[in-house]
Amino acid sequence: MIRSHFRSFKFLLTIALLFVVWGLAGCGSGSGYRLIYSTMLDENQQIHLSASNGSGRIRLTTGNWAYDPVWSPDGRSIVFVNETSDGDELFSIAANGSNLRQLTDGLKNGENVSPDWSPDGRKIAFVSGRDGNPEIYVMNADGSGVVRLIANDSVDNEPHWSPDGKRIVFVSKRDGNSEIYVMNFDGSGARNVSKNKALDDSPAWSPDGSRIIFRSGRNGGSSIFTVQPDGAHLTRLSRYHYRDTSPAWSPDGRRILFVSEREGNDEICIMNANGSHQKALTVNLAPDRSPAWSLDGKTIAFASFRDNNWEIYLMSADGKNQRNITNSPVNEFDPVWSPK
Repeated sequence: MIRSHFRSFKFLLTIALLFVVWGLAGCGSGSGYRLIYSTMLDENQQIHLSASNGSGRIRLTTGNWAYDPVWSPDGRSIVFVNETSDGDELFSIAANGSNLRQLTDGLKNGENVSPDWSPDGRKIAFVSGRDGNPEIYVMNADGSGVVRLIANDSVDNEPHWSPDGKRIVFVSKRDGNSEIYVMNFDGSGARNVSKNKALDDSPAWSPDGSRIIFRSGRNGGSSIFTVQPDGAHLTRLSRYHYRDTSPAWSPDGRRILFVSEREGNDEICIMNANGSHQKALTVNLAPDRSPAWSLDGKTIAFASFRDNNWEIYLMSADGKNQRNITNSPVNEFDPVWSPK
């Protein structure tokens, strides 16, 4: 009887320990999400996919230079730019590496870059030089129904859909320098919301669509600003006389990641959405760049040169538990989390 109870206790203890181990393995690790990132192979940039712990790694692209991958909202497909004999083109591929499709045709239409999915996954905004200068276009997810949204003689780029799909933020040089513009999804109502002679770029919508974050060269240097979509309430968030770049909203909109050289070289920093409580999450002698939030806001992916080549690292949102998940002899960078 005693031996039977002991065996039962031992079995339950083993099960309990397994649950603890499984819990710790998933805690703050972005468990369940996937990552795509760029890899330098044979003097060409390619795109790889893996689980958030680096396992299950597959190569999605082959051949010439491939870059700027973007997940579809349902996490099933990826659109990216591929260098072809006809120029840079947009392709889509399933997340398992199947069903590669060319969406644009450079032989007829020129360079096609900077893709961004609409929130419902039905449309893709992109930049094309098919009509003589870089302008913003929209097409169906299968490459059909291409529509030019803007027609002017300046350069327009970096299109990003608003969370509700009703507007697009972009960068335009129509006023002689790079400025942040917002327009309706059909190209109407374009308006300058940054209004400054300095360089403004890298716009991104807050998760609720109420604000736009961007990088600006005004005030001498490179700082992070926010503005409302109608141009009201322009706010400077970072005030150091250092180069602050690559702003990224947390999924709940309460915090912002960015890259700053205030610690002596590029490091991943964080602040509240109002600019308060700024601090560095990484502090080492090598540069750290390209921060990206997991969808649950618990984990941050970034690229680090601390191993004498660029590798993909993860850390908890408080900067703890920093670890290399690629461990590769080649350079790997620009991580992008899956939406699901």
